[in-house]
Order: sequence, then C-alpha cells, then structure tokens
Amino acid sequence: MPSSPSQETRIALLEHAYEAMTEVVNELKTTNKEIAESIRSMVTLQVQHAETRNGLERAFNELEKHGNDITKIKGELPSLRLIRKWLFGGIGLVGSLLIVAMMSLVIIGK
Repeated sequence: MPSSPSQETRIALLEHAYEAMTEVVNELKTTNKEIAESIRSMVTLQVQHAETRNGLERAFNELEKHGNDITKIKGELPSLRLIRKWLFGGIGLVGSLLIVAMMSLVIIGK
C-alpha cells in the first residue's frame, strides 16, 4: 500500500527534526569540551592565584617583622647617638692629651 502524502510529509519532518537534533547534540559536545577546557584553565589559575596570595602573605609578614625591628632600632637610636658622642669626645680628649704630652716633652727636652 502506497504511503499517503501526509505520512511522507511526517517522515520528512521527522528526518529534518532528527538532523536538527543531531546538529544540536554535536554543538553540545563541542560546547562541553570547551567548558571542560575552560574549567581546567580556571583551576590552573586558581592554583597560581593561591600560590601568589601565599607568597604575598609571607612577604607582608616579613615586612611587618622588619618594621617592628626598625621601630625598635629607632627607639634605641637616641642612646646610640649619645654613646657615639661620648666615644668621639673620649677619643678627642685622649688625642688632645697626647698632643699636650708630646708638646710638653718637646718643651722640656730643650
């Protein structure tokens, strides 16, 4: 029994719908692969970001320690300046005494 035109039309429509769905499935496969690659890239970037964040945290901790050391040194700086003045004053005094002693030897020696 020959097929009626409506059956042939329905079959043609089904074939067209099947081809369209096949194309959509192929596009979904391609999109799925692209999403998977994007997720891999994102994971890699997140790992690198975590490593960078940890490195920055360590660096800032070290800077804070150095800042504390500098603050401590600044607190001790006035006393260090006073000691330096006394040291140079003492050296100057000893040098002056040596010069006076040598001059007195020269004067007495004549």
